[in-house]
Amino acid sequence: MYQKKITTVLATMAVTLLLTACSTSQVSTAISPEPGQQSTLPTTAADTAGKQIIPISVKGGYTPSSNTAKANTPSILRMTTKNTYDCSLALVIPALGVQKMLPRSGDTDIVVPPQQPGTVLNGSCSMGMYNFSVKFE
Repeated sequence: MYQKKITTVLATMAVTLLLTACSTSQVSTAISPEPGQQSTLPTTAADTAGKQIIPISVKGGYTPSSNTAKANTPSILRMTTKNTYDCSLALVIPALGVQKMLPRSGDTDIVVPPQQPGTVLNGSCSMGMYNFSVKFE
């Protein structure tokens, strides 16, 4: 009985923390452009030693949110966080079976096997509030 109450309290606290993190309005303008403005970050993957690096900044969402990469090429999603404290740290990429908590600061590389042309890889925070995609052409 006592253990069930503790479990319920801990689950409630976890949900409350996630909801609080996702509802925060602290979005860095250096990471996320103002509505109607273009992001200055690259939207196309860069080739490095036979693998393409797909850089995505993680803070108040994912920037850029739309990416393009070469099909049939091994890839690395490089998720970069810098003092990130919102739910975008709770990364989910269903097609790759990824469910991961990113560090608050640092780079996290996620290996993406070669994808067929036309494939769109989608990722989001665990609550689905923030999302990104990578289209392989």
